[in-house]
Amino acid sequence: MFNYFKKVTKNLFFYVLPEYFPNIIGKYIKKYVRKYELIEKLAQKNLKLRSDSRLCNLYINGGIENMNNLDVQINSVDDIVDIMEEMDFYFKHTNYKNMVKQEIMESCNSVFQSSKIIKSKIVEGINEDLLKIAPKRVAELADRINVDVGVN
Repeated sequence: MFNYFKKVTKNLFFYVLPEYFPNIIGKYIKKYVRKYELIEKLAQKNLKLRSDSRLCNLYINGGIENMNNLDVQINSVDDIVDIMEEMDFYFKHTNYKNMVKQEIMESCNSVFQSSKIIKSKIVEGINEDLLKIAPKRVAELADRINVDVGVN
């Protein structure tokens, strides 16, 4: 009897109320319906909802129609679960986590190097008056790259 009551309550809460009160509670309930559905599907594959999963959060907060800015095609919750299963495999059975960290570090170093190049180009174009009010680090950079102040 309890299971029947639980099922009726779930159906009422998740499926009936949003139809009758779409502007008031519908969007909030739909979010919880998506979350509940995703948790159930993940559990079928012995997976848990990860709070750090961008993929899961995009789906929970906006549905399948919110998934069109990704590099992969997502057409259903099952697609999300398949990707989560794939990622679970990578994290548990390979060196994926460390490789991603390494890639991020290399990317950061690349951005840092690009930033240094951009700063150098900017400093090369700074006129003498602007260089006088520039912070110490900018003036030091100008000295290091031998900027001919006053020439612009």
